[in-house]
Amino acid sequence: MKVLLSGLILSTMIMLTGCDLLDLFSGDIDANVPVSIDEFRVTVSDYTPNDNLHSVVENNFGSDYRLADWNDVLRFKDVIVEWISALNLREGERYYVSLNNELVIKGFPAAQYYFTRGLDPSTPDQEKLDSIQGQFLILYASAHREAKVLAVKR
Repeated sequence: MKVLLSGLILSTMIMLTGCDLLDLFSGDIDANVPVSIDEFRVTVSDYTPNDNLHSVVENNFGSDYRLADWNDVLRFKDVIVEWISALNLREGERYYVSLNNELVIKGFPAAQYYFTRGLDPSTPDQEKLDSIQGQFLILYASAHREAKVLAVKR
């Protein structure tokens, strides 16, 4: 009876999640997708586009963390106020992220992706790429910026 019930629960999980049976045991189910706000970390210091952001993340938070992607942030757009509060993101500060796992705009190696809470009033050589709730969080691409680094648990 236990085996039958376990099989039924496992089959139901597969149907509900839409994943392959092997995926359930491989540990690869959305392995790089944050599931809670507390999986994010922000560096205390600012870094430059010349810094290796992957190394910055590992040195600050360990190998269990990776550089956060803008798409990770977008997963929390419906609770963005709580997300911002939990991370203590300050208005006007910059935070490095990747975009679709790319660190820089192709063809413009010095242009890093970063976001701000509110408008970035600095020099006009930045390009606004996306935003959450209008002006709440804005994704930019620009060169020569110092920013904190947003990390997320792997």
